[in-house]
Amino acid sequence: VITCLLLFYYFIALFIVAMEEATNPMTNPKYYSYHIFITPGLKDTFPNKIPKNVENISFYYAPGVLQGGTRYTLYYVDKKMTLDEFDKKYKKKAKWIGHKDDYKDKPGLLSGAFYTTPSEYKNENDYTIYLIYGRCYKPDSCNHGDFKIAAFNDKTHEVIYSAESW
Repeated sequence: VITCLLLFYYFIALFIVAMEEATNPMTNPKYYSYHIFITPGLKDTFPNKIPKNVENISFYYAPGVLQGGTRYTLYYVDKKMTLDEFDKKYKKKAKWIGHKDDYKDKPGLLSGAFYTTPSEYKNENDYTIYLIYGRCYKPDSCNHGDFKIAAFNDKTHEVIYSAESW
């Protein structure tokens, strides 16, 4: 009986910890490399480390629990980055390159691409998006899916890396 009660409390504690993590996302950039290193598939899009010469760094990680999706986002301003340099890094990896409003293949896939970044709802169409991976679970609806993008705004030198599974 004691063993059953301990197992029951163990699973309740796991659920509480998972809910706590999901409702309090990780936003401290010092944990960025750890999360990118342990998560399979992010290293092909996200940089291994945050470059030292960048400013206005914003990192966001929220694990998916129940109906909530998992999201990784890195935002920063890199005054030395150019569109040509960014293009060299991601052109071969990308399945699609363009602006958010021009993407028509899977409607709704990129709707949350800038979510949790300082650029959310601001000049989103100024970014050149490199869609590395994108999938909708149903062919006619992107109610659930996943994507990985790298985006660059040539006017403001803002860089965004985002991956989401919802």
